Amino acid sequence: MIGKLVKDKYEIKTEIGIGGMARVFLAYDIFLKRDVALKMLHPYLTTEKEHLVRFEREAVLLANLDHPNIIRVYEYFTYESNYFIASEYIKGETLKEFLLKHKPKFPAIGMMIGYIISDAINYAHKHNIVHRDIKPENIMISSSGELKVMDFGIARISNESTLTSTGAVLGSPAYMSPEQALGRDITKKTDVFSIGIVLYQLITGISPFQSTTPISTIRNIIRVHYDPASRYNGLIDNSYEKLFSKVLLKDYNKRVELSVLIEIIEDILIKEGIKDGYENELKNFFTFPDKYQEDLGEKLVSYYYKKALSFRKKHKTVLTLNYCNKVLEIDSNNVNAQVLIKKLKLYNKGKDIWKLLFTITIVISLFYFIWLTTFSAYSVPLTFKTSRIDDLYLKFNKVSKILFLESISEDELYLAQIINNNEIKERDKEKKDTFNKNNSEKIKDKKKELANKKLINKERIVKNRRIEKYRKKIKEKELKEELKKKEEKEKLEEIEKEKIEKVVIKSKKTGSLQFCFKPYAKVFIDGKKQESSCTKVELEYGKHIILAEYPFADKYVRKIELNNNSKKFTIRYNFAKYSIVTISLKSTVIPIFSLKRSDGKYIEAIEKRTKNKIILKDIAYKTRKSYLIVPGVYFLDIHDGDITYSNIRVSLKEKKDYKIFMDLINERKLKIY
Repeated sequence: MIGKLVKDKYEIKTEIGIGGMARVFLAYDIFLKRDVALKMLHPYLTTEKEHLVRFEREAVLLANLDHPNIIRVYEYFTYESNYFIASEYIKGETLKEFLLKHKPKFPAIGMMIGYIISDAINYAHKHNIVHRDIKPENIMISSSGELKVMDFGIARISNESTLTSTGAVLGSPAYMSPEQALGRDITKKTDVFSIGIVLYQLITGISPFQSTTPISTIRNIIRVHYDPASRYNGLIDNSYEKLFSKVLLKDYNKRVELSVLIEIIEDILIKEGIKDGYENELKNFFTFPDKYQEDLGEKLVSYYYKKALSFRKKHKTVLTLNYCNKVLEIDSNNVNAQVLIKKLKLYNKGKDIWKLLFTITIVISLFYFIWLTTFSAYSVPLTFKTSRIDDLYLKFNKVSKILFLESISEDELYLAQIINNNEIKERDKEKKDTFNKNNSEKIKDKKKELANKKLINKERIVKNRRIEKYRKKIKEKELKEELKKKEEKEKLEEIEKEKIEKVVIKSKKTGSLQFCFKPYAKVFIDGKKQESSCTKVELEYGKHIILAEYPFADKYVRKIELNNNSKKFTIRYNFAKYSIVTISLKSTVIPIFSLKRSDGKYIEAIEKRTKNKIILKDIAYKTRKSYLIVPGVYFLDIHDGDITYSNIRVSLKEKKDYKIFMDLINERKLKIY
């Protein structure tokens, strides 16, 4: 397949990957001049209708999606009895590959990644598409740091029931929902559960349900048993745990919708001091992960400390301690947080003392009150209600109290009490009946009012929802139109650029010059200084002069001519070719010599015998020695107490052995051979 031209349009370069359903190739679109990912269904699967329909459906689903974080599909076609999908090619790596190299230290990074993924899947849900296989392997990170959701191979329309009926299990075991694992009906909330697993893994570095075997992993998912995320990272607080408790639920009816999950993520990021610009933050993280995490750590430390101070002013001790602990989790030696915690301890001690004093005063006051009411002469006497006998006395007001009690028997008293009780009950019933009659109409009126209010509120809510939907549709249309205009402009600009480049290429013929001068040298081509001393340059046909300057050697000059016969030139030159210099002096005493450059700086040489670096300044000549030096033009200074010779020009331009002999007894006589 490599090198083959498919549909007279796509030239296949290399094979990118292979899966259970298809092979993926990197191809080049000859007409639009861009790289494309070609997905080819395995030939042995083309005989089965189910696989063909699923493959075609993936192309149809993605072709209808236009989101910056979802891979675009350009074309679906058949060629030579093979089935292809041409889609957007992303240069980069998967989120799984990235996480193996760079683990996010801070939960806020995982939340930002989760927000981008959730936003893309929510867009798919609005088009009634359920992904069903959300995992780090299906999320690409481009070379520019953008996230792209891909592989809608087992995605389905939410109201579709032809291809995957109840009982069919599709998806990756570690990222399945309980209803997927049990082969039950799939809803949009299936993707919510999978996103929750990815979020947990991004924050903690561990999959919540991962086990040694796929069966045990699925068992954990069905039971929904996972460890609290705060065990694995000290920066995870209760807000993160609440998120997972709403997302990782066994019953999909109790799970939150994806739009609500996005709002929860936004609230958590606001609490972390990150309000917006998630895409730019993630681009910086994916391009320079280590540096970004260092900078983010410093920002979070200052933000958490400010929050701790604000909560301390409000006398919220628990929240203050939480944010201090977050500061110390990032920077364990932070002095400000340690001092603030000590102040909180002192404040709590003072608070405890005041509590003790308050309880003591309450106990003393209670004791004093009891003493007054029981033992004091000034205590208030207790009062009692009148008995039923007094009521009888009032009714039979013929004789005095004493005579009444003496004349009436016990049976008569008992009958009188029963009569009195019955009368009281009748009175209570009459009161209740009158109260109910008076209030029943009022209650009915209130119920009617409440019912009317509910209807009015429902109508208002429905109207507001309709207005919001209408506004959203208008905004979406405007955004789509703007995107279309931008794409058209970009296409026109690309076409114009290609035309200009073609005209320039046709008008000017160029050749290449590759040069490399060592060590560092200043390189000039036709008088223009080059940025590097070792690079490749495109030059127009004609004659050119190359000049290279090294401060400790002669200039390098070369003329070249580029034409149809000689389109390429390579120049490699090393200025630092060592020469062996042996200095021999004839004198009655021990002479001292120095070797320096034209700028007055002394030469750094290598002693041949010991191979030690030495600066040739005021060297006492005792025995004959040899040195390794860079070729060039130098100046020799010699003195032996009586005779002094300075600035003797010595030309050592070539790489060879030099012997410098000088007879100081007979006044100089310098020889170089």
